[in-house]
Amino acid sequence: LLLLVAGMEVDLSVALKQGKAAIFVSIAGVALPFFMGSSLAYGLPDMFHYDGGKDLLPFALFVGIGLSITALPVIAKILMDLNMLKSDIGMLIMAAAMINDLIGWIGFAVILALIQPAVDAAGQAAAAPTVGLLGTMGLTLLFIGLMLTVGRLFFHRVLPFVQIHTSWPGGVLSFVLVVALLCAALTEYIGIHSIFGAFIAGVAMGDSHHLRERTRDNIHQFITNIFAPIFFASIGLGVNFVEGFNIWLVLLVLS
Repeated sequence: LLLLVAGMEVDLSVALKQGKAAIFVSIAGVALPFFMGSSLAYGLPDMFHYDGGKDLLPFALFVGIGLSITALPVIAKILMDLNMLKSDIGMLIMAAAMINDLIGWIGFAVILALIQPAVDAAGQAAAAPTVGLLGTMGLTLLFIGLMLTVGRLFFHRVLPFVQIHTSWPGGVLSFVLVVALLCAALTEYIGIHSIFGAFIAGVAMGDSHHLRERTRDNIHQFITNIFAPIFFASIGLGVNFVEGFNIWLVLLVLS
């Protein structure tokens, strides 16, 4: 939902102008931490608590990708709080972060293709990914292309109908949230994180001038003041900085 709001704030025409710069920034931002993280994990597996046998490559790749992937919701929240999301630098950061996340999730799909299916407690092989690597890449590009072309036109035509035939603001809010959740579920199904689908849905719907400024503000206030704090609090509740804390590993990663 936080990425839905961020997507609705994106000016698509400005974001598209950042194409080459966003790709360059994204690749530069991924390459160095990926190389350093994977090299350290491969050379010093014991420090990273590796106990999976001799096949270090998938583990090293996992650590490298984990260190290079972007926290897209956190970036979006920071830019919104600083009122920089609609600026040129804000559009560049979000575009680069989106590409960064896409690279990261495709990288995780590669890792899944390298390792054998896990065996659960019952001794049966776990279910394989829904689609393969090429399927994930192809469906992701297809999803982005359709949402930013046919999807934009569809929302532009449907939003006036929704606003006329439903009570305000409940009808529009319900429509926007249902579309975001459907897109999130779709990207989760094809192997890309759900936040990516919600973000693209926000971009496609937010590009329509039929989505009134008052409606946008209601959605923004509703999500950022209720769901965003719950999201960040849930992250804090799930972190234990004491159990298993390794100061040398922390310093190694941060350096």
